Amino acid sequence: MTTQTNTATLTAMMQDARARTLELVSDLTADQLMGPKLDTVNPLRWEIGHVAYFYEFFVLRAHFGKDSVLGELADKLYDSISISHADRWDLPLLSMDDTLGYMAEVKDAVIEGLEADDLDDEARFMAQFGVFHEDMHTEAFLVGPANPGLSDAGAQRRERSCAHRHGGRASKLCGNSGRAV
Repeated sequence: MTTQTNTATLTAMMQDARARTLELVSDLTADQLMGPKLDTVNPLRWEIGHVAYFYEFFVLRAHFGKDSVLGELADKLYDSISISHADRWDLPLLSMDDTLGYMAEVKDAVIEGLEADDLDDEARFMAQFGVFHEDMHTEAFLVGPANPGLSDAGAQRRERSCAHRHGGRASKLCGNSGRAV
């Protein structure tokens, strides 16, 4: 089990992970957010909705007893256990604006729940695990060949992301790829 963190640190971790996710997709076109159907990646628009769903399912619903922000639609769109990889491009996904709204509403509700006085260690652990899950998905954005048209923008994103994670030292730590070496 990971070391438990206090609420302020966990909230800062969540906000940092979300800022990184949003930075990586902020300037992509609708076509780039869906990308080609490949066996090795998911559509980015599905991925970011799934990141919010993870927090919603495992923290808001399981530990805080809250209803889904999207009702039954959340499970139908973002449950990676029941939705096959191949089907994720064909789902009636939310618009990008609605996806961003869903992400914000879930994040805000999780942070509000974390501030409760009676928060148990398992809920705190799952929220922290959610941060790790979001970071894992953003790393997949950076290294996955999601769209051939992203090559230049992807390299710039990788450089910015690596610089962010390594205190602005991307040129020494990340090389040309933007990945830590």
